[in-house]
Amino acid sequence: MSDEEVVKLIQENPSIMVRPILTDGHQLVVGFKEAEYQIFMNK
Repeated sequence: MSDEEVVKLIQENPSIMVRPILTDGHQLVVGFKEAEYQIFMNK
């Protein structure tokens, strides 16, 4: 998805941000857990 498509999707479905999904193509983090995000982003 392009950045514009992602923004539109979030604007049309704001509840999607309740359980964000972060991936690097190999690892997946579901939901917002600040400590897990810190570990994920520092790899």
